[in-house]
Amino acid sequence: MTPLSYSLPGFHPHAYDDAARRLEELRALGFRAVTFHPTWLVYDEVPLRIDLSQAPKLDVVRLAAEMGFEHIMLDPHLDFESTFTGGPYRWRRRMYLDPRAGDHLSPAAGLLASVARPGLKLYLTLGSELDVSVIEFGLEWLAVADQIRNPAFAVGHKLNHDFFDAAGAIRAELTQERARRGLAACGPFEYRRRAADAATYLARLDYVSFSFYPSVAQDPDFAAPALRLKRRLRKTAGETPSFAIGEFGLGCPDPSRPYHVDSGAFLNHTGNLDPVAQDLRRRYYLRFFDFLRRHPDLCGRHPATFWTAGHFDFLGVLEQDARAIFRDDKLREAVFAYNQGGSL
Repeated sequence: MTPLSYSLPGFHPHAYDDAARRLEELRALGFRAVTFHPTWLVYDEVPLRIDLSQAPKLDVVRLAAEMGFEHIMLDPHLDFESTFTGGPYRWRRRMYLDPRAGDHLSPAAGLLASVARPGLKLYLTLGSELDVSVIEFGLEWLAVADQIRNPAFAVGHKLNHDFFDAAGAIRAELTQERARRGLAACGPFEYRRRAADAATYLARLDYVSFSFYPSVAQDPDFAAPALRLKRRLRKTAGETPSFAIGEFGLGCPDPSRPYHVDSGAFLNHTGNLDPVAQDLRRRYYLRFFDFLRRHPDLCGRHPATFWTAGHFDFLGVLEQDARAIFRDDKLREAVFAYNQGGSL
């Protein structure tokens, strides 16, 4: 079956100092895969400036290898600095990032190469949800991928779930970012040409994963949106990159917009988890497990990763505020059963 992976996000330099406890709990729940999402701050300047001084220490990758994890994914996130300092929220999709600037991926690639051993599957996701960047700088992303490619690990890229349907929105954001730099607008013809360059880049990768937050019904069947994404990927990038679910979760008790982040919507007037919202969330994840069981060929042996920051931590593994409120022991049992190859 498709392995399950749990995200361990890192938002400050010491985020992984106590990771051993969390990794031990994941192992006790049967996880063979773990995904690290360290965050690198980006200052919204012209050009963009990546501040690696505030990034988490990545030696945790070596620790996970020593603890016997079979799949280790390193999926760095770039987030605007204002998001962490109380300023206006800016979504990373609009980052006008030339991936060659700052050489921020080479240290991660070197670390993965240093821990490689037979039987250990390692993955490096070069960019996450940077849709404007991958359109504007597709061939530059390809140059970076070729520069750091190593047989010790797989190289991939993560796209938003609506990447193939959001050309108008992406082109508008690209035009805005170009205007800030005194560049001409991106017209429809040029957008198609640049999308072709992005397709060339994606076709040369080992995997393309998606932040999988599709609009679904109250009792969802995830097969249809997943198969649609995989078909679009095949049409765009051919047969070489494997399809993967790089991020999955439920941000609010509305399955038609699972990407919407609203922890309060899960709570009742007493500040505890609302029973109706809890039941909906539980069924949402259980249907996802069922989907993976029924379609083992869709994702193959590439891990499917749960997003876990804040109230997304349904296993209660991360040491966060309100951990006890959002933990669901029934889902812990379901995860353990899945990881053991069984079902509830």
